[in-house]
Amino acid sequence: MDKKWERQTGPVTCIGQLEVDLETLVTYLGEPHYIETDPSCTASGIEHYWGFEVAEDVVLAFRYADAKSNLVFGSNNIALVTEEKIENYIPVKYQPSSGIIWS
Repeated sequence: MDKKWERQTGPVTCIGQLEVDLETLVTYLGEPHYIETDPSCTASGIEHYWGFEVAEDVVLAFRYADAKSNLVFGSNNIALVTEEKIENYIPVKYQPSSGIIWS
């Protein structure tokens, strides 16, 4: 697995999403890098975040919403994130998606 992303990501464009339980997700990604518990900062209660540097200055970022059992993921440079790289983290089918996850 690539190293943990340790800085601001900038805008992250969505690549995909899937319904998954947190326990299964932790087996894929390891323990969350950050957990937001302040409901005034989230739209759906507690959110768990992971970020991995998959190339120089390229993050593959994940956000999991407890209330929805939903994972969305994306990158600050989707052109450099291959399907093979995604499969290293999420070894199951996901639904392709688009849009900005956060900016």
